[in-house]
Amino acid sequence: MDYELFTLSDGRKLSYRIVGDPAHHPVVYLHGFGSSSAVMVEDRDVLTDLGLFVIAVDRPGYGRSDLHPGYSSEDFAEDIYQLLSCLGIKRCAVAGWSTGGMFAQDFARLYPQYVSSLTLLGSVLPLSQPEVERIMPVKWKFVRWVMLHFPGVCRYLFKRVSKRINQDIDHAVMNRMKKMVRDDKEAAMLFTELLKKATYDAYQYEGMAVYYEVLAMCKADFEVRPGGCYPTMIWQGEDDHLWTVSTSRFLKQRYTKSRMFIIKDKGHFMFLSIWRDVLQLIKDVSAPKEQNQM
Repeated sequence: MDYELFTLSDGRKLSYRIVGDPAHHPVVYLHGFGSSSAVMVEDRDVLTDLGLFVIAVDRPGYGRSDLHPGYSSEDFAEDIYQLLSCLGIKRCAVAGWSTGGMFAQDFARLYPQYVSSLTLLGSVLPLSQPEVERIMPVKWKFVRWVMLHFPGVCRYLFKRVSKRINQDIDHAVMNRMKKMVRDDKEAAMLFTELLKKATYDAYQYEGMAVYYEVLAMCKADFEVRPGGCYPTMIWQGEDDHLWTVSTSRFLKQRYTKSRMFIIKDKGHFMFLSIWRDVLQLIKDVSAPKEQNQM
């Protein structure tokens, strides 16, 4: 599994992976919490058939990206902007799963001229946004309160969790899979090695990558609204109890040019089994018209 490295303007390294033919229409994929660019369904034949290629970007501290203490969702949007500028990409589809969905939203808000479409899969919301605070589950209100009021305690806890995970990554991944709904678990069994690699990528810095990511999520207060005229697709597992159907309904109300798909019997890891459908819709709504007619 090869990573590319890009040096940002402040000297940090940003790691990313390219899958498919760069001559095709680009899809920027942003991974979820405790994961990495490693967890991406690599099907080059499907990408070729659809005329797409994927750029999967690792957030600070994930994969081979350097840590960036205290970064914000706006900071990471700037990182993506610099990477796309270096690659000569002026227009792309943007897709984000889980926490990656929140970062995808903020990139689209800040750089709408780059976005041909926005795809959100079980997306996280900016937890300090007043409208979000009113509808988010009590557990996320508690997480936000603890992170903002007791950051030192949270750092310690993330280090403890990281140490335990790194002592036995196989056990950590299998334990995570046991908590998945049945359909997600069956799909995840096909990608066990990728999940192990992604878990290592996420917890290699004594838990600091995930700590700073959750802190960015808790501090995010941008308004959930389209930053441009791009179409938005919202995918939601019906049995997702981490980010629920009500979350996606909130997004559907805010993104006026959006379509929502609630997938029966799927949970938070639904993307592992519907990635082909997700890519097909991305191609239909965002690939150049002349390409769609080929």
